[in-house]
Amino acid sequence: MLPGILAIALLWSLLHVQYDWFGAAVVFTIGMLFGYVRHYSGSTTLVILLHVLLNFESVLETVIALGWG
Repeated sequence: MLPGILAIALLWSLLHVQYDWFGAAVVFTIGMLFGYVRHYSGSTTLVILLHVLLNFESVLETVIALGWG
């Protein structure tokens, strides 16, 4: 379980090449969290919904930072 979650979280973070090392570490940490949620809940749908919520929050931060809202 743990090696698979670690490997997938690492690959996922490496795909996010737009971030610096800190951003990639955050993506890795979130990937670990999502991996554990998937493992313990057994639900891929839950992980997808969490990812959607995380992306929505990021968009809201951008909208506020740019003063669009």
